[in-house]
Amino acid sequence: MTEMIYFGFFIFLATLTLGAFRLGKEYLYGLIAALAILMNIFVLKPFEIFGFTTYGGNILYGCIFFATDLLNEHFGKKAALRGVGVGFLALAAYVFSSQFYLHLPTNFSVDGAENVQNALAIIFTPAWGILVASLSAFAISNLLDIHVYDWIHQRTGKKLLWLRNNASTFVSQFLDTVVFSTIAAAFGIFDWKIVPEVILFAYIFKLAIAALDTPFLYLSRLIKKND
Repeated sequence: MTEMIYFGFFIFLATLTLGAFRLGKEYLYGLIAALAILMNIFVLKPFEIFGFTTYGGNILYGCIFFATDLLNEHFGKKAALRGVGVGFLALAAYVFSSQFYLHLPTNFSVDGAENVQNALAIIFTPAWGILVASLSAFAISNLLDIHVYDWIHQRTGKKLLWLRNNASTFVSQFLDTVVFSTIAAAFGIFDWKIVPEVILFAYIFKLAIAALDTPFLYLSRLIKKND
């Protein structure tokens, strides 16, 4: 049941991303920013899929790759790179803003202020190992994805959309998974012994997400705004 709900949520996010694309690339930039922030909040929530533990940020992360592929396909590599830059700016705003308000002196004379402060501390106190691993993997994998996608696109033109979408994601997501897992293990987030298992399951899960977004990329050709 959890699996159906989770993948149903991906369909919802992919449809939302197509809606942003139909409105224009600026809306895709805004969505990437929102997804980047949400990804780093919901990465804290673990749950089980097909008997393995995963985290809530993964599916949001997958939709960021879908959004940058849309930008790359229809607006070019520069637009896709700009999308990654927007994502980084959003992450920076999220990190610094959350820490500013978390450490700003609280007026505990206000009713309920202590509960609010405690709740914010739980959500926004950073796990620095995860933060470093996430930012590093985000930068490396997104840039690789964009360059591989563009390289294939230059050689295939409008043909083989499925190939450049999946090939770029397969390569970049493998590197993403390896970078994130090794840095997280180095910070002691999990034991080195389980790194191969973490990499294997996370990579398989990301490949499934990439396969699911391919029909939506084809659909984008039908709904592209031409005016």
